[in-house]
Amino acid sequence: MIPAHEDSHGGHGGGADTCRDVSVSVELPADVDELPAVFEAVEEFGERAGWSMAFVLQAQLVLEEMMLNVMNHSGATDPVIMQLAARRGEAEFRIIDNGMPFDPTQGPTPPEQDSSSLMDMAIGGLGIHLVRSMVQDMRYRREDGINHLTLVLALSDD
Repeated sequence: MIPAHEDSHGGHGGGADTCRDVSVSVELPADVDELPAVFEAVEEFGERAGWSMAFVLQAQLVLEEMMLNVMNHSGATDPVIMQLAARRGEAEFRIIDNGMPFDPTQGPTPPEQDSSSLMDMAIGGLGIHLVRSMVQDMRYRREDGINHLTLVLALSDD
C-alpha cells in the first residue's frame, strides 16, 4: 500500500450528526491481493471519523465490491486511488483508476429472484446492484482516460 494523505477538519464525536470531518487518499496497486489493505484503510478511517462498526462494515462492503471490479476487470496499470471523506451526515468515497471505461451507474438491474433461485443465477453484476441499493448517490465520469467513481452513503445514527 502506498502511504495515505490525510486531512482532518475538526471533530464532533459519534453518530450521523457528530462525526468528525476527515479525509484520506490511499493509492493501491490494481491487484486483488491488496483487498485486505482496503478493509484496513476503511476501518482505520472509520475509527478516526467516529463511525459505528456497523457503518464501517457497510462502507467496507461497498468499497470491496467496487474495488474488486476495478482490480479484476479494468486492466488498470497505475495504482488505484481510493479517497475517503467523512462530513456531517455523509461519507463520500471516490475510486480513481486508469482502466477501461466502465460506468457502473448504467446498465440493467438484475431480474427479480426468489431466494431458491439465487444459487442458479449467473455470477457477475449482483455486486454493482447491491452497491446501487446501498448508496444514496453514485456518479461516474471519464476524464482524460481516467475513471472517476463517486459513492455517497448517508451516516446513520446507530
